[in-house]
Amino acid sequence: MSEYYWAMCDWTYKFNIFCDEILPKYTIPIEGQVLQLGVAYGLGLEKLSALYGKDRTLGLDIENPLRHPLCEIYDCSKPPKDRDLAFVHIDPGSAYKPEFKEMRINLIKWATSNILKDGILITAGRNRAKKCLNWDVEKHLENNNFEISYPEDHLSQDSINLLKETKQGVEDQIIAIKR
Repeated sequence: MSEYYWAMCDWTYKFNIFCDEILPKYTIPIEGQVLQLGVAYGLGLEKLSALYGKDRTLGLDIENPLRHPLCEIYDCSKPPKDRDLAFVHIDPGSAYKPEFKEMRINLIKWATSNILKDGILITAGRNRAKKCLNWDVEKHLENNNFEISYPEDHLSQDSINLLKETKQGVEDQIIAIKR
């Protein structure tokens, strides 16, 4: 497997770093589910459950190869049932591959309508991802009362350098807070 693939599965994957350096700076609603769409091996899911509690954390993915107890098998090509969300990370498939374009757009629209006030949404949607999706994620989020920031605004320079070195697309990520 490629070096990039393994970087997505280890502790240096961008979302794991976001859980360490970004999420502790925010308070999410005390009600609502903490959801990760696209779990891989569940390291980020484990970090989310440590931050927000196992009782409200859930991951959905088409596979669960390590049988993570908080991950349910789910085909993300269709949005899940509506639910109140305090946090959602949308990362199934690739934002850069055409076969995942419609799925990602539908999941972002679904999450936008289900996230609670002061809830957080993290997904790809800038630069290269925006071009591949052929859709302005930031504009959609802003039109739905989200305040936008970027990982680079919150990460240490060492983490930014690591993420750029491993080509994880941190420059495409959006952090959006529902206002």
